[in-house]
Amino acid sequence: MKARNLMLLWDGMPARSLLAVEHPPRLRHPHRYSAGAAFAAWRGDSRDFAALFAELVDLWQANPRQVLRELAKAEDAPDWVRHLLKGFDAVGGEA
Repeated sequence: MKARNLMLLWDGMPARSLLAVEHPPRLRHPHRYSAGAAFAAWRGDSRDFAALFAELVDLWQANPRQVLRELAKAEDAPDWVRHLLKGFDAVGGEA
């Protein structure tokens, strides 16, 4: 999926069961993803993804590694997303 179409769904507070889907969604998603959804509004600027990452980690208290894993599903996600994810893997960061 392209970054401009990325939408993250989650359940609960703190955010859990994160799921990256294409926006607009082509499928109905399970009710468990009813707590929130955020659209990347990707304009080719890395700050768009950074804002989405910060919102989920700070406001929704999501696991940073899980957020990065879902953001990395966009084939044209900013490089820093995959670099941070590799960093978590290298040091054995949060699951």
